[in-house]
Amino acid sequence: MGFRPSKWILYSPVAVLPFLAALFVEGRGLQDDVARRVADNVAKAGGSWATSSVEGRDVKLAGDAPSAAQMDAAIAAAVGTYGVRRVESAVRVVEPPPAAPVITPQSGIWGSFDIAGSWPESNGNVLSVAPENPGRPERIPSLRPMEQASGH
Repeated sequence: MGFRPSKWILYSPVAVLPFLAALFVEGRGLQDDVARRVADNVAKAGGSWATSSVEGRDVKLAGDAPSAAQMDAAIAAAVGTYGVRRVESAVRVVEPPPAAPVITPQSGIWGSFDIAGSWPESNGNVLSVAPENPGRPERIPSLRPMEQASGH
């Protein structure tokens, strides 16, 4: 028996074929399964704001969490998912915007009326109210958000 590399080359595709078949059959299915399970677990933990991407068994979470506790819950849900090897977090905590100001009721020459809604504070200092018949509109200079009107 001698050293014959020609026989190795001849039978090498047969040796590689099972590995290629395993990669083809299970490669994408495993990744899709992990992605589905991660998305389900993160959603159950209250992470509807989070997006996940899966590469193999590695998960990357991204999104804007309303609080640090919700961010931690989403990361813990992803880490606890069966099949996940590593979780990389690109999540940031973004506080929700403040509530719109409340407008105080005002009264004028036509009696009292309530104004509801919100607008930018820079535009909300003066309100013009026009009567049903056109003419000179009544100006109400004391229209302020509820916090300012009550002195808070």
